[in-house]
Parts: sequence; structure tokens; C-alpha cells
Amino acid sequence: YKDPEGYWIGLYLGPLAFATHNGRAAELGLEAPKGWFDIIDSKYEGLVRVANPNTSGTAYNLITCMIALFGGDEDLAFQYLEKLDQNIEMYTRSGSAGGKSVAIGEIPFAIGYAHDMVKLKAEGADITITVPEEGTGFEIASMSLIKDGPDPVNAKKLYDWILTEEAQAIIASWYVIPVSKIAPKHPLSFSMDEIKTVNQNYVWDAENKERLLDRWTDEIGGGVE
Repeated sequence: YKDPEGYWIGLYLGPLAFATHNGRAAELGLEAPKGWFDIIDSKYEGLVRVANPNTSGTAYNLITCMIALFGGDEDLAFQYLEKLDQNIEMYTRSGSAGGKSVAIGEIPFAIGYAHDMVKLKAEGADITITVPEEGTGFEIASMSLIKDGPDPVNAKKLYDWILTEEAQAIIASWYVIPVSKIAPKHPLSFSMDEIKTVNQNYVWDAENKERLLDRWTDEIGGGVE
């Protein structure tokens, strides 16, 4: 979770996860999905919300996650996304919107970032949060020192402070997953040893974003705003 050339160091992860409304799922006789191959089962047809990748970085991460999960095979990834599309009730504009809909029981299941869901659970939502067992995509917050920056002394002081237990406790309180071993675990969140991530290539993901979004729109999201 750091740049191979040392340009940035990861601070925390935000993994893709599933939110399940316990009451709605029980009414339907369904369990929380455990993995990516669960959520495409026909029993979830029309019961899942996720964001539109054209308006949400969360949803674009879903595309790149699938490409990584299938070993870089883009065609297989899009075959999966087409299958998933059959179970999607609505593509939202915001990455966190699906989880909020699950929290109020508007829809039984959603895909989004885990920390958005943990926040809802901490606020009292009757939901179960599961991280895909096959491996999941993630966003990563990072920190760098800018070469020849205007205030290197204070920049280094801030960097040193971020690495302290005090700062790591603050990061953990945001419901995210700190990568540092000294960070405390939030009681409702996850820790690094509880999740499996895919091997994402952020440079490739950025360079191919426009092309992949066009492909998603052409093959899956036609007519979806």
C-alpha cells in the first residue's frame, strides 16, 4: 500500500463492500452476500444498488477491481459487470447513496465503500457489512512530502505527527482501515487482517479511465444517467 518508487505512502484503505439491510433480507429469505460471485446470483435480481461509474469514483473502482480480480482480462471483467447489471435496481449518482438507501430499508443490498456503511451502522442502521471474500478493490489515502516545498520544516513535523498513535487513532475514528499496525481498530470497522484486496495498478487505472467509462456506457449503462 505504497508507491513502489516511494513517492507516496498509504495511510488508510477504503475497501469496496456490501451492505445488507437485515430486516429486508430476512423478509426475502436472503443472506448477506459473501463475495462477488454471490451478488450476481439471480436471487438478488433487482435488489442491489450501486453508483454509476461516470459520476462516482467508487463505482469506477468496481470496474478496475473486476479487471484486477480477473487477472487483467478486461473482457471477462465486463462479462461479470453485465451479469451484475441484471441484479442492479438503480445506478445512483453518489457512491455512498446505495448504502444510505439500505440503511433506511429502501433497498435490501448495496455496493459501496465500507467506511460509508460503517458510519451508518454506528448511527444505528440495522445493517450487515461484508467485504468480498475473493478480494476487493479499494481507495487509498496517502501522504507525500513535496520536493522543494515552501515549508519543509512544518511538512516534516506534520508527517512525523501522522505516524504517531494519537494521529492514527484519529484516522481510525473515521471508520476507515488504517494501514499502520499501531492504529487502534474501530469496534464496528475492519482491520487489515480481516480483508483481502486485489492488486490494483493505479497508474493503469488512471490512464484507461476515459476508455473504460466509455465501454461501460456502451455495453452496460446505455440510457443510464
